[in-house]
Amino acid sequence: AFEQGLGKTLTAISTMLGRRVPKVLILCPKSLVPVWTSELVEKAHVPEEEVGTLETLTPSTKWLVVNFEKVNSIPPSFFPHNEWGLIVDEAHYIRNLTAKRTQQTYTLVTTHKPSDVLLLTGTPIKGEIDEWIPYLLILDPYLTPNVAKMYVRIVLNHPKLAKLIASFRMKKYIYRATKGEVLKLPPKHITELSVKVSNPQKYYWERVRELLREKLAETEREFWGKYKRLHNRLIEWLRSKGWIEEDITKLNQAIAKGDTHDVKLIQQQLLPQIDDKELKEYVKKLHTITNHFRLHVMGYLLGNLLVKLRAECVKEIVDYNKQTFYNIITNTPNKVIVSGSIVEGLKHFVEVFEREYNIKCVLVTGESTGEERKSLIKQFKQDPTIKVLVGSVGVIGVGLTLIEADTMIILNLPWRWADVEQLMDRVHRIGQTKEVYIYICELKTGSHLNVH
Repeated sequence: AFEQGLGKTLTAISTMLGRRVPKVLILCPKSLVPVWTSELVEKAHVPEEEVGTLETLTPSTKWLVVNFEKVNSIPPSFFPHNEWGLIVDEAHYIRNLTAKRTQQTYTLVTTHKPSDVLLLTGTPIKGEIDEWIPYLLILDPYLTPNVAKMYVRIVLNHPKLAKLIASFRMKKYIYRATKGEVLKLPPKHITELSVKVSNPQKYYWERVRELLREKLAETEREFWGKYKRLHNRLIEWLRSKGWIEEDITKLNQAIAKGDTHDVKLIQQQLLPQIDDKELKEYVKKLHTITNHFRLHVMGYLLGNLLVKLRAECVKEIVDYNKQTFYNIITNTPNKVIVSGSIVEGLKHFVEVFEREYNIKCVLVTGESTGEERKSLIKQFKQDPTIKVLVGSVGVIGVGLTLIEADTMIILNLPWRWADVEQLMDRVHRIGQTKEVYIYICELKTGSHLNVH
C-alpha cells in the first residue's frame, strides 16, 4: 500500500522475481495493460516472449497481464499445478464485496490457489471503512464470503470497533509507505481556481430539482393518460370500502413518487378483497407502474440531465476561462496536463486550444485503445512540439508516470477525492525534480453540481 508514485509496480515485479514463481498473473484496469507489459520488458528486463496478454498468450508466456473484466477468459491451462503468483494492481477496484470483479477475483483465487498474492493500491482506505474487507477475502485463505459479510455488518453498525478490527486483521498483510517517509519531493502547490460561466444559476441544485419536478409532472401526465379510467374505478371501489380521502391521497402520492415499498404493502392489503378481474389485474400492475415512475425519473436524472448539465458546464468553463488557462500553460517551460471526468469537455478543450492558440495537444480517453494510449502518451513525453496532454481521470489517473509535466489543470472533479489524489500523483511522484502546480477549477456558486 505504498502511496502513489513510490514504485509499487517495480517492487511487485522484483518480489515475484525474487520468489522465483514459475508464472505470474497480473490483474489491472484495462488502461494499464500496456503499461504493465511495457514495464516488464523495458524496466524489469523480462524477455519479451515471456510477457503476454490474452490476445498474445503462448505456451512460453510466464507473465500474463489481464484486465479485471476478462478474468473469466483466462484459460485454466495457464495456471501451473505448483506455485504461481498473483498481482492485483489498483486493488481498490475490488473494494466492493458484492461487485462482479471482486467475486470473480475471489473465485479465481479459490479455484487456482496462488502461492503468492500481492494487492497494490496507493489508496488502501480512502472511502468507506469496510473497503479493507474484500482485500482480506483475497489475501486470507481461511476467510469465507459469509464471514466477510459479517465483518461488513459489524464495521458499518459499530464504527468504534471498525478501526480496531481492521488493525487487528490487516496488520500482518499490509505494508504502507508514504512519500514523506521515503522521498524528498519538490513541493506540490494546489490552487482552487475560481472560474466563470455564462449563468451559474443553471448549475444550482435548485435548478436540477426544478427540472426533475417538471419531468415528474410529465411522467404523471403519461400515467393518467394511460390508466385514468382504471384508476378512477379503483378509487371508487376504495371509497365504497370505507377508505378516507387522506389514505387515497397517500396511495396516489406513493405511485407518483415511485415508492415501491408502500405500493407493495397496499397491493398485499387490497388483492384478497377484489373480485373484479379487470380491477384486480390493474392492482397487480401497480408495483410495476410505480417502479416505472422511479426508474423513468432516476434514469432521466442520471443518464440524461446530470450528464448534459455537467458537459455543458465544463464546456462553458473552457470557453469563459480560456485566457486564464492559456496563461497557466504558457507560463511554464515544461509540459502541462489537463484532466477531468467529462470527455465532451476535454474534446472541447483540445478543439479550442488547437484552433485559437495553436497549442498542440494529445487527447487520451476511454475511447482510445490500449495501443493508442501507449503511443499518445509516448508522443507527449518525447515530442517537444506537444505541450499539453488532455486525458480523462479514469484513463490517465492511474498507473502512469508523467513527470515531464509540472503543471496540471483539473477542469472538473471526479466523485471520489481518492481519485483526485491518484490523478495529482501522476506528476508528483518519484523522479520529479520540479515544483508541481495543481489548479482545480471551482465554480463559485454555493450549492452547485459536482463540476468544480
